[in-house]
Amino acid sequence: MTMLLGPALGGVRHRDVDMWIAAKGAPGAAAVLDFAGQKYGIRNPAGVPRWGSVAGDMTFARASTAGRWPAAGAYEMVGAGVLRLDHDPVTRAPLGALIEGARTNLITNSAVVDTVRAVTVAAATYTVSTEGAGSLALSGAFSGVVPAGSGRRRLTFTATAGTLTLTPTGEVLRVQLEGGGFPTSYIATAGSTAARAGDSLSLPLPVVPASGFTLAFSGRVPPGQNGGDSNILLSIMQETGTAGRLDIDTFSGAGTIWFSRPGNNAFRQLAAGLVAGSEFRGAVSWSASRGYRGTVNGGAVVTANDAAPSSLLTRVTLGSRAGSAQWGSTIKMPVFWGRGDFSDADLKGLLA
Repeated sequence: MTMLLGPALGGVRHRDVDMWIAAKGAPGAAAVLDFAGQKYGIRNPAGVPRWGSVAGDMTFARASTAGRWPAAGAYEMVGAGVLRLDHDPVTRAPLGALIEGARTNLITNSAVVDTVRAVTVAAATYTVSTEGAGSLALSGAFSGVVPAGSGRRRLTFTATAGTLTLTPTGEVLRVQLEGGGFPTSYIATAGSTAARAGDSLSLPLPVVPASGFTLAFSGRVPPGQNGGDSNILLSIMQETGTAGRLDIDTFSGAGTIWFSRPGNNAFRQLAAGLVAGSEFRGAVSWSASRGYRGTVNGGAVVTANDAAPSSLLTRVTLGSRAGSAQWGSTIKMPVFWGRGDFSDADLKGLLA
């Protein structure tokens, strides 16, 4: 590959960016968004590589504070409009960008729960999650137990309308009761309930899908399904509207990865049986000669003959579909190429 020499803004040479992109296993990529390493290489329309940024190249919004695990120290809340770059709570390994939907913690003074609590609930699905070594018993609108143990534990249940009573035994910390079928990041509360707004992250699409493209992606499997909708890892979309979009999602279960588009699931299932919280990687592509192809975790390449992507697709939303159906987990490193002619072996090897 030809290295591009010469100065760039801030004294960074083009070849430095080019070498970094290649070192990520993505030579010739139009964009490498390394959310775990917090570094972003992007090529301009002439193919010249440069360093990108969340503030300058991506559009991010969240209208509230939200929590994350930093590289060191205690769990922390970051301000509205700040992208959460999350870490494993035990190893502190970087996990990538955390993208979640809006949720409300219905437990007040949630940091330490050492007295019986009563919460009014509807006839709906809820998830309660706790930390600390103790257990938490539920009664009234639902009967069950979040067992004693280590790490963060959860219980998802369907309540009847009425009063849900929560009785702690031992050390019960950072309790969260939220509507929905899976837990999200802890929302700290004081004397009243607290809400976290949804995350929204997007950028202009760095390739022209209708001319051929390849997309590699990696992240963590979300802990559950987003209601009756899908959890969107990313969506290639029009600037306005969702017609003709291409989605990477978990439409039929949190452990099942799909590539699809409205009205015609081009690939249908790419992988199934993935474990919630586990890391995975995959790639999809389209070219006029090869059609659509896709693989997850180096598995068999799934193929489909279908219509070419729309030329109107010019934006990618990461972790959501235009702000809805949020991923509910972390996204580590999307990579985009403006070509779809990789061999099946090369497609499986991307982000190995």
